[in-house]
Amino acid sequence: MKTNDKNSYRTAEKIKNAIEEHIIVTERQIERLQKVFKLLGDSDREIKCSAIESLIEENNRILEETQPRAIRDAAIISSWQKIEHSEIAFYRTLVAFAKTLGEKGVAKLLEQTLK
Repeated sequence: MKTNDKNSYRTAEKIKNAIEEHIIVTERQIERLQKVFKLLGDSDREIKCSAIESLIEENNRILEETQPRAIRDAAIISSWQKIEHSEIAFYRTLVAFAKTLGEKGVAKLLEQTLK
């Protein structure tokens, strides 16, 4: 195995671990959103975002269409950055809405996600 192959493997492992950790964080975010919906009297709401789903599909296409190399790693990182930036914008907007509507408890839960 060449040095580049070892480095590429380590990078891929780091990316995989980061994604796995992010899944755990996302599950906590979903729990907070469920609390938000409960506070608003809408506890049966399904949590979906077509924009994020589209970015996840893009990421899956990258995985299918590329070989495990540095360019693939960079593409995966780019795709996940788009997802993160979209989530941040989404939560900032929701916090602003909650504050405008006087929903302090909702705003506090949403701000926890931003932190």
